[in-house]
Amino acid sequence: MVFKVEQSASTRFRDIAGMKEPKKEITEIVDFLRNPQRYTALGAKIPTGALLLGPPGTGKTLLAKAVSGESQVAFIPVCGADFVELYVGMGALRVRQLFQTAHKQRCIIYIDEIDAIGLKRGGKGDGESQEQERTLNELLTQLDGFSTGKRGEVLVIASSNVDQAQLDPALVRPGRFDRIIHVDAPVLTERMDIFKVHLCKLKLMADPEVDKPKADSKPRKKGMRTRLQKAQREEEGEEQEEEKVEAPVAQPKANTEEMGLVLSDLEAQKQRDADQLHADREAVALDLQSLLMAKTDAERVLIEQYARRMSDLCPGFVGADIANVCNEAAILAAREDAGFVTIHHLERSIDRVLAGIEQRSRVLSDFEKHVVAHHEAGHAVAGWFLNRADPLMKVSIVPRGGSALGYAQYLPNENHTRTARELRDAMKVSLGGRVAEQIFFQHLSTGASDDLRKVGAMAYQYVSSFGANGGAVYPAPGTRSTRLVKPFGERKSNHFDAEVKALVDEVYAETLALLTSHKEDMKRLADHLLQHEILTFQDVVSYLGSRTSRESDRRKGV
Repeated sequence: MVFKVEQSASTRFRDIAGMKEPKKEITEIVDFLRNPQRYTALGAKIPTGALLLGPPGTGKTLLAKAVSGESQVAFIPVCGADFVELYVGMGALRVRQLFQTAHKQRCIIYIDEIDAIGLKRGGKGDGESQEQERTLNELLTQLDGFSTGKRGEVLVIASSNVDQAQLDPALVRPGRFDRIIHVDAPVLTERMDIFKVHLCKLKLMADPEVDKPKADSKPRKKGMRTRLQKAQREEEGEEQEEEKVEAPVAQPKANTEEMGLVLSDLEAQKQRDADQLHADREAVALDLQSLLMAKTDAERVLIEQYARRMSDLCPGFVGADIANVCNEAAILAAREDAGFVTIHHLERSIDRVLAGIEQRSRVLSDFEKHVVAHHEAGHAVAGWFLNRADPLMKVSIVPRGGSALGYAQYLPNENHTRTARELRDAMKVSLGGRVAEQIFFQHLSTGASDDLRKVGAMAYQYVSSFGANGGAVYPAPGTRSTRLVKPFGERKSNHFDAEVKALVDEVYAETLALLTSHKEDMKRLADHLLQHEILTFQDVVSYLGSRTSRESDRRKGV
């Protein structure tokens, strides 16, 4: 097999927005590749590899390419599936061929989806697992450098979407992959930076609705200029400081020469390398600012407003999702012969990415429309009057991809933990649609099947974490395909199921009481959906009034 060798990747750190912590970790690896003598002279061993772990679309491959581009060394990209073959021994052979190619020059090997050959060895004994183990054993040998003794000239970067616990312990131990870097989904500020990068490429229209929820839209332009000018002053100040530092460095050298002492080459190289590493990190931090500086003041303010609004509307989105949203918005604008991309194009592209393509050709009967409208109104009202539930962003009853007849988007909580109150309220919101059908039509439909699946999962999580009705707390059941796997016996399993059923019945009764008291509110929202097909946050405020802030309740411990 012939492996493609890229002499130098064109990607740089400046091409990557977000990922602040992973870039900080990976910058040191770049320094290792540029100046290995700096570390070997001190007795340090150059890191043998880095493992990037994280969900799909977070930029792991892009980060690996940036390491090669910044280091100016060869780059060999491969996929874990490339080593999986029908014939026995081909996987190990290809691993040997890969490292033979790599050892011809200093380079980076990037193995994408390494879990294809790096999962835990289970000892099943079948032919497929034996071939995987042989391939993995050969990879481990090459990572140790036993076959060539030149391991330090090749850096291996691998990536995977699976959890570290699922990979073989021999693969992830120190000495093979010394750096394990988690590349998680971007947080709010990182999503803003990523949106700014992609929005810079779009022709945006100044839209007053972009900043409608914010009351301080006018002062932002001045604030934006102030921040940009401050960044410029800081950058100029850093350059002046560097100039001031360079002069004193030369003076001791001259003094030591007069004393008959010569500064060692190692110390001089160490200082130059430290300056270069500092410059690399500063370039990463200031790159987005330089992109914005290429725009006019009005364009920068507009991009800032769009990015702030879109990052709020896209919780949980990764870099690939954000790029797709911006591209879909441009396609929608071109399809409509619009001269600019507006906030409405971007919002419609979010719906398209999350829920699929609108299928207006699917004609629903009047009865189905009424059921779907009241179902979605039940979700909206339940979430509105439960302070610890996720707030509503948008509801639509336009059929979309798959079997979805309606679509609701909420602003989820980005905290890492959930309280018992939050979990119960989330269950009530999921049951809101089914309860609304019972209140208005006195019967149930299959439209709530996905809601019931979510309620079941949350109920098992609730009982396993908090207990229910004074009962015991059980280990959380795992899932294997669509089947629930419980790590305990049948007797305890039956008791667990009984507590889950009692919890769901209790939450269902509470949801029924809540929505019965707000029946007229549900009817108003359902009528709006039947007339306009879309219900926004502002529409709900006009019908139901403002909503209590969940964060204020969380700070109070409610």
